[in-house]
Amino acid sequence: MLKYKYLIIIMALLSGLIFKACDLSEVMRSGITADDHYSTKQGFQDLTVAMYEPLRKYYGDERSGFISTTKGTDLFIYGTGARPFWADYFGIHPAVQSMTARGPFDIWVEFYRGINLANSVIDRADGVEGLSEAEKISAVAEAHFMRAHYYHVLVQQWGNIHLTLEETRGVQTEVNYATAEEVWPHVVSDLEFAAANLPAVQSDLGRATSGAARHLLARVHLTMGNWQGAADMALAVINSGEYELENSVLELWDPCRYREGRASKEAIWVQTQNQYSRLGGTIHKSREFSARTRGEAGVTASFSIGTEVARHRPTEFLITEVFGNTRDHPVNQWNDERWRLFKQVWYFNDEGALPEGVQLGDTALYFTTDAKYQAMSREEMDVLQEQINPRARMFRIQDYTDRLHVSLAYKFRLCDPAGAPIPHNGLPTHIEVGATNPEWFGRTINYFRLAETYLIAAEALMNLNQRDQAATYFNAIRARAEAPGESMPLITGADLDIDVILDERARELIGELLRWYDLKRLGEDVFLNRIRTHNPPAAPNVQAYHMLRPIPQQQIDRTTNHFPQNPGY
Repeated sequence: MLKYKYLIIIMALLSGLIFKACDLSEVMRSGITADDHYSTKQGFQDLTVAMYEPLRKYYGDERSGFISTTKGTDLFIYGTGARPFWADYFGIHPAVQSMTARGPFDIWVEFYRGINLANSVIDRADGVEGLSEAEKISAVAEAHFMRAHYYHVLVQQWGNIHLTLEETRGVQTEVNYATAEEVWPHVVSDLEFAAANLPAVQSDLGRATSGAARHLLARVHLTMGNWQGAADMALAVINSGEYELENSVLELWDPCRYREGRASKEAIWVQTQNQYSRLGGTIHKSREFSARTRGEAGVTASFSIGTEVARHRPTEFLITEVFGNTRDHPVNQWNDERWRLFKQVWYFNDEGALPEGVQLGDTALYFTTDAKYQAMSREEMDVLQEQINPRARMFRIQDYTDRLHVSLAYKFRLCDPAGAPIPHNGLPTHIEVGATNPEWFGRTINYFRLAETYLIAAEALMNLNQRDQAATYFNAIRARAEAPGESMPLITGADLDIDVILDERARELIGELLRWYDLKRLGEDVFLNRIRTHNPPAAPNVQAYHMLRPIPQQQIDRTTNHFPQNPGY
């Protein structure tokens, strides 16, 4: 492994001193060495918490996780801001500095740091004073889970990678090059150990559990094409009695309902994000998807959504087909409650900058998706706009820009007790100005949840030709999404195919860092066809070799033995 990487990892071991085990918050400890501290029970507990800190770069950071899983798929094209090449597959080169500053390369650095922390827990556990056998086994199982999590992301992003299963304390410049086929069995073994030895419930929110290990193992088996293993693990989670689907998608994603130590009954693995947490701090995901309306006269960013940056613009396929924009479409924007998580209307809410002739609460921007408006002429749209509000601006799908478009802004919003709820008609009921008290930044972030487990079970059972049972789990998710007063079509086993599964996963799991992996795991034909058909900017550029990311050039340059670059780069 390259010199600077292991210097980073050594610093990561020391950074474990700043965490306390009770709540993943920061606390400074000084005057002690890492080896001395980690040999004590308290120090070892600090080390087990430090394993989680690198997750913030993937789940909490506004760039790395989203760039590597959301951009460049059939659901989102490039919006504004950083790193268009990850979305369009044009000009990707591992030596370009702007590529190393953000995106997948950050995951490489942070996740290898996390792997070394997990290896440290495993290697040091026997030498810790005052640690009971039960505490030791649980901590080691946690470390196996974390190591498996980090490797399962790395191997999907890069394929053949460096594999290390022991703690590194000094500078190491040789890489232990391993193929993806050699890495996956270690991931499975780690998760099997974790599932067998972790408790079902942890006293600290966010710590790994046996359910989290089984869920991830189901996901890994699905990725590997081991349908029976995926079905067995998914059903073990579903039938455990530990988790339960929420009655409503809107309740599930209500940030005021689930924040600061409270998690949904559907959540399998979570973290709490707040202004004190190293897990992303006050950065929140909603702004990544939100239209960039903050430059519009009389419109300011709301507290719950944040300073809008519009990184991810929905594809027309997402708006018109996945969520059909006519009632003739079986699943559509009227009968699917999940569409309510998209924000289409912004109101004038900046009292100090209101244009002449408007009041607070008047419609400022409306990003219409209804098919009947798409067929109107511009003159007809102007008449309709005048009827709504002379100062309102209406945008049809063909009028969307990189900055202004319908957005997934509501799904990851923050709790704003003074802000607007999402009513069942899909439009806000009053303006969103919002509170400024930072305590409301806290919200629980779902990493794994039961709805994904159901869809894993459905896909695995479909591939095992147990189609009626597969349809049962599929229909449980679709039925839950039915909007009040509407009817959502359920399916039979004969209706199931991989396109039906992919579209339902899109509706249910959109924005949850899974889409790029979904396309990739289904093979070259699905990956290329979905992107070329539904993502016009990426279509002329994407190639099969883009199913792997380029190995960071610094990694190759500073490794003393051979570390080949991935093909195509």
